[in-house]
Amino acid sequence: MLLRTRKAVALIGTLALLGGVSVLMQPTAGASGSPRNESGGRAVVHHGGGAPINSSGANIPYAHLYRIGVNAAEPTIGTTKDGDIFVTALQGNTKVDVVRSTDQGQTWKIVSPKLPGGKNAQAISLDPYLYVDHRTNRVFTIDNTVACLYMSYSDDRGGSWTTNPAMCSHPDVNDHQTIAAGPPSISPTVGYPDVIYYCYNDVVTTSCAKSLDGGINWVSTGQPPFPGVDPNSTSYDYYGVPGVCDGLSGHVYVGHDGTVYMPRGWCGHPYVAISHDEGATWKDVKVSNMGISGHEGVIAEDGAGNLYYMWIDNLTRLPFVSVSTDGGTKWGKPVEVAAPGVKETDLPTLEVGAPGHLAIAYVGSTNAPGAPYKTDSSDAAKYTNVTWNAYLSESVDMLSKNPTFYTATVNNPRDPILRRTCGPDRCGPEYDFIDVDIAPDGTAWAAYVDGCIGACATTKGAGDNSSEGIVGHLAGGPSLWTKQVHDYATVVKKN
Repeated sequence: MLLRTRKAVALIGTLALLGGVSVLMQPTAGASGSPRNESGGRAVVHHGGGAPINSSGANIPYAHLYRIGVNAAEPTIGTTKDGDIFVTALQGNTKVDVVRSTDQGQTWKIVSPKLPGGKNAQAISLDPYLYVDHRTNRVFTIDNTVACLYMSYSDDRGGSWTTNPAMCSHPDVNDHQTIAAGPPSISPTVGYPDVIYYCYNDVVTTSCAKSLDGGINWVSTGQPPFPGVDPNSTSYDYYGVPGVCDGLSGHVYVGHDGTVYMPRGWCGHPYVAISHDEGATWKDVKVSNMGISGHEGVIAEDGAGNLYYMWIDNLTRLPFVSVSTDGGTKWGKPVEVAAPGVKETDLPTLEVGAPGHLAIAYVGSTNAPGAPYKTDSSDAAKYTNVTWNAYLSESVDMLSKNPTFYTATVNNPRDPILRRTCGPDRCGPEYDFIDVDIAPDGTAWAAYVDGCIGACATTKGAGDNSSEGIVGHLAGGPSLWTKQVHDYATVVKKN
């Protein structure tokens, strides 16, 4: 989370991680519970590029906001086949909790892994991460402290956890970690049907490890997905070395056939590394010649093998999605997916259900100053009165030539989640990323952070040093799952 200064050496970055503890105030009392009439309401229907569509159909979704009642940062979210919703809540780099809702976001309960004495098994985190394996319903939570990793998993919806302290022996600098699971492609598994992959940024490269026994033992996958140095690049010289591109990776993803995908902004463009042999070897593919703002690229696959890649363009600061129908070798023309009126965005994320059905989330502003966009804090004065909202969107025809999107702000725009600056890398208390998932009922859920709680909520130019985890839901729209072989319910049932 804090190893983001590209000119810093590894040692300085490590010290910054250890000493740069964020202080987050407690959220407003009684925050957990009902939406409190503060949601964004009915979605806007539009085509790519923000072209609005006049529609009065009954199948247009509504956005709802739910407060989890505790601080949060860099939230990740997962849904189970039972309909439970899990979210991680990082509180000041000194405590991380796993919270669960069993009633569609109305109430939340802390279900963190515990030691025998009652303390959290994973007491400190500099990067929280939660993942639900849809095929098995196992919930994973993983936290890092630079060179140490703590992972726990639960097979009973957070009622009990198994904690693996062995991951704490990993020798490298660990940052921006991510975890995902999927079927094996070359190796037999033991005691658990899926191969679990853990990938992370270690200063300039992206490295991965895998577990064939459900998360107990881990081995390196082999070749790094990205080597950190592009000998053909002359425009990047991070750390004073020509051709060095930063090693910040997106969320690892495992396809239905065991193919592993690692997205990343590399040398200024959206890339994906693809492995068909469980990470032993990788092929790096440029998704687009467009630039990428920050480092966050995200990828997901539907059961038919179509791939969807999302990133923020560095020139327009708007989100784009490109589709590949051949396993990632070739990519289609990028489609701008921002809602009408949005001028600047950050922190893209997506998840895919049935073919062509996807959920999208990002943070965006309708009153950002516009081009030329800020590149560093020197332009902060232009953003004094800028407000930012949590956007949640879905489409069921992304494979068409002119896809339709249903997009809403999770929060009421009169009560923004942030004021002033957001991006192009980090975004206030959201830090480096947000997350979205598709529940078994075919609806989209996303996790954000409300960093505008006190005077910030109603006062122009006001900042805030408090934050609270929030969850958004799009209800009532078209289902993102259909009755096909590869839908959520069938995959879980078969495994």
